[in-house]
Amino acid sequence: MGPIDAEVSSTTNPTRNLLEQREPSTEVGPSPPPSSGPDSAVPHNLNDKVYGFDTGGVAAYVVPDVIPVEKDSGLKIVDAFDVVPEYQIIEKGKKKKRLFLLGGIFLLVVVMLIVVAVVVLTLKKRSNADTNFATDNDRNSMNAPSQAPSTSLTTATTTNTISFDKVLSIIESHYDGTEQFDAIFSDESSPQYRAATWVANNVSTDGNIGSDDRVIRRFALATFYFATNGDEWFICGRESTSCDVSREWLTGANECDWYAIKCNQDDSHITEIFFDGNGGKPRNIRGTLPYELSFLSKLAVFILPRGPISGTFPDWSKLSTLQQLLLNENQFEGSFPTYLLRQNPLIRTISFNSNNFQGQLLQDLSSIDSTALTDFSVNRNNLSGPILSQIGKLSSLRTLNIGENGFTGTLPEELYTLTNLTSLDLRYTNLRGKISPDIGALSRLINFIAGNTEMSGTLPEQLFSLGELQTLDLSFGNFTGSLSESFSNLTNLDVALLYNNGFDGTIPSGFERLPFLQNLQLHANDLSGSVSEELCNRRGEGFKDIQVLTVDCLGDAPEVSCTCCTNCPQGL
Repeated sequence: MGPIDAEVSSTTNPTRNLLEQREPSTEVGPSPPPSSGPDSAVPHNLNDKVYGFDTGGVAAYVVPDVIPVEKDSGLKIVDAFDVVPEYQIIEKGKKKKRLFLLGGIFLLVVVMLIVVAVVVLTLKKRSNADTNFATDNDRNSMNAPSQAPSTSLTTATTTNTISFDKVLSIIESHYDGTEQFDAIFSDESSPQYRAATWVANNVSTDGNIGSDDRVIRRFALATFYFATNGDEWFICGRESTSCDVSREWLTGANECDWYAIKCNQDDSHITEIFFDGNGGKPRNIRGTLPYELSFLSKLAVFILPRGPISGTFPDWSKLSTLQQLLLNENQFEGSFPTYLLRQNPLIRTISFNSNNFQGQLLQDLSSIDSTALTDFSVNRNNLSGPILSQIGKLSSLRTLNIGENGFTGTLPEELYTLTNLTSLDLRYTNLRGKISPDIGALSRLINFIAGNTEMSGTLPEQLFSLGELQTLDLSFGNFTGSLSESFSNLTNLDVALLYNNGFDGTIPSGFERLPFLQNLQLHANDLSGSVSEELCNRRGEGFKDIQVLTVDCLGDAPEVSCTCCTNCPQGL
């Protein structure tokens, strides 16, 4: 048959109609010679040419009636329905690729979820095991004396957690015998027991928690935390909202990064615990100071004002590295810890102002020849008794503040051998007696405060040789005699509080020549005369002016006439 040119009916399937009009030949024979006409051109290969028809959206592909083939060539005549469009083949390949890709992703997600689940279950199981071991097995061993740690216990491990019994065995040697140790750890509510439990169960995210040194210092700090109700701290406790998270206490972070903690350069030792002034605001660090802080063998600085910490001061005799100890405005009571001077030859500052220490000060210093102590302050306590002659052993002292206590007796002569003194505060005590002429040896003295005492007598001339003196407070005393013209030698004097004594005579002109004098109070004495015009000319509000000037100028017939005084108070 010739090429198909029959019209396709619009009411029948165009492809089926077309095929019905032609019956493909099944003859196989020699191929006739190709026609020379363009309309009779027949492709010799199916890939050479394809005829297509527009059938309203259905693509029909037709091959010629007879495709000449060679005998026994193996070629097969292909019907149009067996021919698959190329775009379908490409699309099918793409679908297979997408299926393979999605399957691979799904398999990877499943594997990852299985791995995460295994890790979580393993960690949970390990945590539960440690907790059960600490709270069950080890609790039963508390009643028996603990054994001394073996050599294997001092070997650092590489894990981030440690068992409860390992913690106890590491810290036990720091206690004075098993009796003290057992008494402490028999109470599960004690700060020490809670601290050991925390160390055992806590995971450190920084450093090797298994090393003995880390265990000891984390235990010591945790004991301090629980002993001072750390969860109620206003700053950096676990429940506090006023803290950088990285500095919060009792976290997995390196304890050297906790608030108020400072370590040496390689973080191997805690060297400072320094709670700053906090702008005068309370911290609510309430409780007792634990003995366990003495386990920090390199601790040099401990500063905690206005905790308030209460109770007796613990035995820190194990410490020999302390250099600064400042615990002002707390509520310590009991005897003053004099042993700190014996055990810490490098200690420079001890300040316990505004506490409740009682009894004798600085007992048993017989074994001390000299110390590095430069600043000693115990103002506003309940200390009593005489100032012992052993005070002279503190030869490096620059500051001696012992006012507002119940001290009695006279000043020992040894006190005047402390030639490095710059500040001597004796106010509000029951000390009596005269000021010794030996006070002239204290040539570096800047502040001499002895108001509200029972001290008496005339002022020694040697007092006026103290050229560095800036503050002289002898108010509310029993001093008598005239005021020396030698006051003019005190050229750095800023404050002179001489009121409520028995001084007599006239006001010396020497006060006129003191360039830095700002506060001169002479009322409630037996002085007479008048305030000189030169002294009145110094009155003013400037830096070098006399801003406060008082004498007995009250009434119509005052004892002292004054036209420039800031006040004429009634003497007591």
